[in-house]
Amino acid sequence: MASRDFKNATIKIQDGTTPTPNELIVVVGEGNVTFTERKNMDYVLDRGVLGSVREGDQAPVEVSLDAEWSYTKGPPVLADTAIDNVAGYSIGDTTITVDTMADVPKNGRYFTIADETNTPEHYVLSATATTITFSPAITAAVADEAVVAFTLPPTITEAVKLIGNASTWVSTDPDLCNAPCVDIIIEYDAGTCGDTESVTLPFFRYEELAYDLKESTIALSGQCNVTEATVVRPIV
Repeated sequence: MASRDFKNATIKIQDGTTPTPNELIVVVGEGNVTFTERKNMDYVLDRGVLGSVREGDQAPVEVSLDAEWSYTKGPPVLADTAIDNVAGYSIGDTTITVDTMADVPKNGRYFTIADETNTPEHYVLSATATTITFSPAITAAVADEAVVAFTLPPTITEAVKLIGNASTWVSTDPDLCNAPCVDIIIEYDAGTCGDTESVTLPFFRYEELAYDLKESTIALSGQCNVTEATVVRPIV
């Protein structure tokens, strides 16, 4: 197996909404995720000599994430709208011009165009008061005066706490008497240079969170109310 590069990983924070959970996608740069499974064993001595062994008390999976994130994308929370009065857009366009916006969208926002159907979500790369550069490119022709809706995903903090723009999220623990939690899914895709793998850490509750906005880094640690993670590799 090739050496792994964490930049090939995508982290998803999911809630318990059924049948389609809310999901915050975190695309990361440098960093690492570690998780520890622990199994306690009771060793019974027979006159001073090792004898029988039985499982002891269960222990939760411990999770630690320390990463620099590139951007996040999550379920839409409407922030503002704009009406294009300049020209229609063509397939392949990666820039649009809209009416003057009071709130210029920053990196981390994305938008949809009402007349477009094939690629409804575009990630904002840069913007001025009237122009937005984005990715991916438009894949369907869009007519004049198409409505452009800008959305703002919850932050990582809001997602793990189920507050703010994630206040309508549902805990993944079916027992609502327990403290709320989320699932963390780590998807690693190295293409042709290594193995593809998905790691699910269910029922995660954070216990420590260090958030550096200037450096775009997050240090998150906590425990999952399970004894082991779920690791899946697709059959090829």
